[in-house]
Amino acid sequence: MMIRLRTESLRQFQKRATQLTTNTLLPILTNLKLSYSGDICTLTKNNIGAVIVGQVEATGDACNILINERIFFAIVSSSKQEFIEIQSCKRLHRAKRTVLQECTLNMELTAKRLLQ
Repeated sequence: MMIRLRTESLRQFQKRATQLTTNTLLPILTNLKLSYSGDICTLTKNNIGAVIVGQVEATGDACNILINERIFFAIVSSSKQEFIEIQSCKRLHRAKRTVLQECTLNMELTAKRLLQ
């Protein structure tokens, strides 16, 4: 699984999404949902009281994933690249990790490198 998203479009979504307080009482709500199909990736942030939805042009493989909001936005904010790619690791998949764990692990490693 791989999705390629334009960084500037993600920054525009981030500006809107950060206006919505993150609900930490339910751990699932600390994640963003990315649904990719066709040429559009739909990003969704939900805190039970409100929902923000954005659409970004993308390329890659059709999928639905959850990504930790804090880590994802740290990467988006600090990226100097035109595109951000989210890619699963088959090696981790064989270790029976979920797509969320794969993406979160990859993003944590990338965030650590970017923020050092």
